[in-house]
Amino acid sequence: MFWLFLISIKESLMIVETQLEEWLGSIVDTGMPILLPQDELEQFGANEEAFAKYVRSDPLLAMQILLWSKRTKTAPQGAIVNVSDAIAVLGVNQTLQRAAKLERLDPQQHHNKRLLEFIVDSMVAASLLESWHDLRQVEWTETDYWACVFANAVWWLMAVKDPVLLEGIEYRVSSGEPVNQVFEGVLGFSYQDLVVFTIDTYMLPTLERIMAWLENEETPPAGLNFKYQALRFFLPISHQLAGSCREEYGSDRYLSLVKKAANATLIDNFEANLPVWIGRAIESYHDSLIGYSIKHGYAAILTQHPEYQSDSYHSSAAGDSVNGITKWQSRLLSRLLEQLMNLLQGKCCFIAFPDGDKMRLEVARGGGLEKYLDYQFAIPKSGWLLKMLTASSSIRIAKDKAGLAMGQLPEDVRQLISDDLFYMKSFSVNNDRYGLVYFMPDENREVQQEAYMQFRRLVALTEKNFMQDFETDLS
Repeated sequence: MFWLFLISIKESLMIVETQLEEWLGSIVDTGMPILLPQDELEQFGANEEAFAKYVRSDPLLAMQILLWSKRTKTAPQGAIVNVSDAIAVLGVNQTLQRAAKLERLDPQQHHNKRLLEFIVDSMVAASLLESWHDLRQVEWTETDYWACVFANAVWWLMAVKDPVLLEGIEYRVSSGEPVNQVFEGVLGFSYQDLVVFTIDTYMLPTLERIMAWLENEETPPAGLNFKYQALRFFLPISHQLAGSCREEYGSDRYLSLVKKAANATLIDNFEANLPVWIGRAIESYHDSLIGYSIKHGYAAILTQHPEYQSDSYHSSAAGDSVNGITKWQSRLLSRLLEQLMNLLQGKCCFIAFPDGDKMRLEVARGGGLEKYLDYQFAIPKSGWLLKMLTASSSIRIAKDKAGLAMGQLPEDVRQLISDDLFYMKSFSVNNDRYGLVYFMPDENREVQQEAYMQFRRLVALTEKNFMQDFETDLS
């Protein structure tokens, strides 16, 4: 029986490995889109050291270089511990030739947005860690840099392979489901399985590999064990804080993470220094897509450091509000619409908020609704829409009932809503006022009750986070 048990385990492991190879194979075979233009790369082609330094602003290219060097038969075993080593094995000319065949990432394409956010957050996290090391006068090496940047590389791969599926996984994980359980249910293998497989496939210089190398050394260099044990502790904090600075600056969670990081690092004036540390990342990549993306993505926190403000960002403070909505709250609403459009295959959607005795269109996506931003319509004096604006409720209007429902709406509302299947849900703005979330799914989702239930869950989760921020503003 014991041998049968061992055979069963072995077969299970082989199945998982096959699934991992199939899942990652398409990305490995075709290569990922990279960030740096070919002509800019070639400008640094005459100097290997300068070229390797420039590649730091393109982690996707760095991953490809590591993979190429691993497949090079002349590469000495164990000789490649960072990207500079990989470039030395390949040679700059061969690296340039291979890079020329890769697709370039288009930042204007919506499906690339989350991938770019992941990468930018990783590089800001590296900047934070480098700054903390400098303050403590602890050496920060190229290998340390890549170990930090590649810590979340699995999520990059998810964003490259299936950004819509990624949205669903992120939603479930953010709702409290264990990440390994979600991956196993969706993909057939755990998150940790994919992490290990990705590290081995691309030969990434991650913290796990550094720690394994130290454990195998009979006499590791003095102090390194302590340094990397500390880095293992600070690494997740830096990534969580980087994402929070971009997504939810000023929120309760952001303030909690700042406090946690300040207590862990024992750095004085921690929060006041955050914009400076993020600014260092902009200086490092100022002429690249990454530098531009940091400047725009972290615009809210960078208002505290005007030197790094984005040209197109005009708010004078992160907590400032437009029409009573803070920038953080506005980002929450935009994120909700993106989730609805991607996860539920939407045609169009909008969120309207009360503004005096009228409703104002706050954010919108699809169907040409963007041109109606700040459009106002009167609050009806009776009917089902008035009920939705005065109490927490939701409604699903079937296609054959849409005409009847539309007939009960004022003319200025009917300009926004199509005579078709749609969902609506009230959205609590404060204790006695409600906004409205409207969503029209694709026709192939109209009979799926699960789509409507997921719509309600997504709105409710955003509403909860929105109200937490509102309560913080009042205090």
